Amino acid sequence: MKISLNKYRRIEQDYEQEQEKSLSILILALALALILLLVSCGKNYSPEQKAYITKIEKAREEKNEFMRNNSYSPFNTGYKVEFSD
Repeated sequence: MKISLNKYRRIEQDYEQEQEKSLSILILALALALILLLVSCGKNYSPEQKAYITKIEKAREEKNEFMRNNSYSPFNTGYKVEFSD
């Protein structure tokens, strides 16, 4: 089966055009996904969510303070823990 040179060039051009279309669609999809990701990462919290976040931050700060300064903390090297026999 012989393919003429013109027919071969036309097939090659069609293939290149399809690749360019596919690349354009891929770039468009990635740009759309990036935009949606950035929009969804906003900090527009409801009052209930803000209160919950504040509560969690306070609890974490209390735990951090305990770990830093309490004599029973395994991470506090400033105090010597006394063990009983």
